[in-house]
Amino acid sequence: MGYRRRLVNRRPVDRASADQLRSSATGLQEEPRRRENVKQPTLGGLRTMGALTALSVIATLVMTSCGSSTTGSSAKPLFVGINKSADQQYFIDQQQAFKAEIEKKGGQVKLYNAKLDANTGISEVNDAISAGAKGIAITVPDQTIGPAVSKSAADAKVALVATDDAIKDSSGNPVPFVGFSGTDMGNKVGDEAAKLLTAAGWVTSGKKVGVLSVEVQTLSVCNDRTTAEKAKITAGGVASSSIYPVPYSGETPS
Repeated sequence: MGYRRRLVNRRPVDRASADQLRSSATGLQEEPRRRENVKQPTLGGLRTMGALTALSVIATLVMTSCGSSTTGSSAKPLFVGINKSADQQYFIDQQQAFKAEIEKKGGQVKLYNAKLDANTGISEVNDAISAGAKGIAITVPDQTIGPAVSKSAADAKVALVATDDAIKDSSGNPVPFVGFSGTDMGNKVGDEAAKLLTAAGWVTSGKKVGVLSVEVQTLSVCNDRTTAEKAKITAGGVASSSIYPVPYSGETPS
């Protein structure tokens, strides 16, 4: 595999490698489409299961370098997982799955929490590189840092994978990504919400209905979901003027 050879030789991830990794990620993104009967209460579980699967794929890909050594050192290769909000349960599960998979394959792991701060995210990528990381998986605290972190990783010849939130390099090329189809998830949520409103008689009886659309408005994956949800809800009979945006910072109240 081309990707395997490049990691062994410690070369930067090139477009061919990125295409191969994105191909794996696309397979994960398509998985929700095969679950046509998923109900709204189960979507949280589906998201968590998908995250664990995604991190297993990342671990499998980056650990292809574990069998190589250019220095003769017997130290286990280091891989770093950076999450934008590692104190939230979703990201706790994701990081622990990443750690377990890397260690099972013979590597060692460091886990960082960017705490929703862009500068911290950039610093942690540089810290990972300085620590000798062979690969980094990152859910960025801000998608605008994509060019900075991808350049740092490429310059250091360290494999970089974006998780959950897609990012691009300075040329506008997407960084290899593992995550979900936000649009597909939004379609499922919107369909279910429209069914519940109709079954309750809130739409058909002419009652005034308001819908709150809560999202991190600067995050593409959130907008993908809520845009799809709103389209399904309006198709179900709710006026678009009755859908009210509610900005959310992404923070979890303590």
